[in-house]
Parts: sequence; C-alpha cells; structure tokens
Amino acid sequence: MVITRTNKATESLITRIFGGKFRATLRAPGQKDSVVIEEWRSLRLDIQPDQIHTIQDALSYISHPQPVQISQPGKLGVTVDGQRQELIEALPPILVMHIKRFFYDPTQGGAVKVGKQLRFGPELEVGADIMVPAARKAQPARYKLFGAIYSMLLYLSSSCLLSYSTLPPRSQPQGATTPLTSFTPTVTQAPTLQRSCVRDRSGPGSMPEDVFGASETDDSRYASLLFYRRI
Repeated sequence: MVITRTNKATESLITRIFGGKFRATLRAPGQKDSVVIEEWRSLRLDIQPDQIHTIQDALSYISHPQPVQISQPGKLGVTVDGQRQELIEALPPILVMHIKRFFYDPTQGGAVKVGKQLRFGPELEVGADIMVPAARKAQPARYKLFGAIYSMLLYLSSSCLLSYSTLPPRSQPQGATTPLTSFTPTVTQAPTLQRSCVRDRSGPGSMPEDVFGASETDDSRYASLLFYRRI
C-alpha cells in the first residue's frame, strides 16, 4: 500500500511548455511508502558533491536517495531513519536547468556562492535511471541547447549576467534563423556592480568555444541557467 498525494497547478501555456513532474517517494521501516507528485518549471541541480563535474552528473544525482529522519506514528519524539528519492515522471518540451549556485554555510553565518565549473555540451540525454519505471523508454529523451545564462564574479552584493541564445534578434527578417554555432551574447548589469565585467566576445566562429569551453577559457563566470528544447 502506498499513500499518494498530488500537488497540481492550474494548466496554462507555461505549464505545457516548461512543466515537468517529480514523483518523490518517502520510505521508512514499518511504514507505508508516502508518494508526492510535484510539478516543476525548472530542474534545480545540486552541484556541491565532489563527484559532480558535468551537467549529466548533476542530472543523475537527482535520483540518489537522501537520508531523512521520520517521526514514528503514535510515538511522540521518536524518529526512525528513512530515505527520500525523487524520480522524474514527466518531461517538458522546453527543459530549464537551474544550477544551484548558493548554499547556507553555518561557518560563514550566511549564504555562500558555489564557484564550481560544470561541463556541458550542445546536446543532453535524460536517461532511464532518473525516470519512473512507467516513463522509461527504449531511447532516452534528447534535448538540444538553445540558451545559456552565466553569472560573473563571486560577490553576493553585485550582479552581472552574460546570456547566450540561438534565437534570432528582433531586427532579423521574418523567417530568418540563427544556427547553434552563432550564439549572441547579451550582458545585463545591476546598478550595484562595482566594476565592469563586459568583455568582447565577438568574432566569427568564436561563440561555440565561448559557451562550451567556458571552464577552460574563463574561470570568472559560471553557468547558472541552461535552456534545452526537446528533439
């Protein structure tokens, strides 16, 4: 027997494009499994563990069981060791990867930014290992990168974002397309930024290396959001 609860959002254009679903299962000795179906708009990826070096590593880590303390029914103050596991039940047409760049450090007494480089490529496969059994298919779901947002510098008091996109600019004629190999950078700076971080990234053929080889060419910027479309 399994106790199942569902947190459902109102269906809209946003949910149809970006909406995915998690199946989170809570297990404890001597208790019924508790399952919660949760909807999401982006996958939040934990990159702190030492074994995570790529987006694929961070994606696979989602399904790792996490230890939790669970209250024993009918016994006030008594807890048992259990585990919580999340698997993906449904994937969206547009997959947004939100890389978690902040965590609370009790030794620092506040939030700390994670300055860890993460490797990723132009395509991504979502394997069966992180999917619920009913959603597993012979071929993994495949996605193609079409946008990226980088956070520059490691200061919490300032903000500087560098974005890339394969989407054509508004000034292009209707029907014109921009290939994946010509990412266009856009820099957004907050008023609190203390020093300039605008850099010249122009030049034919320079964008793919600038995006995918960031960890090798520039250690001052860190991928924060990645946007994929299903293929």
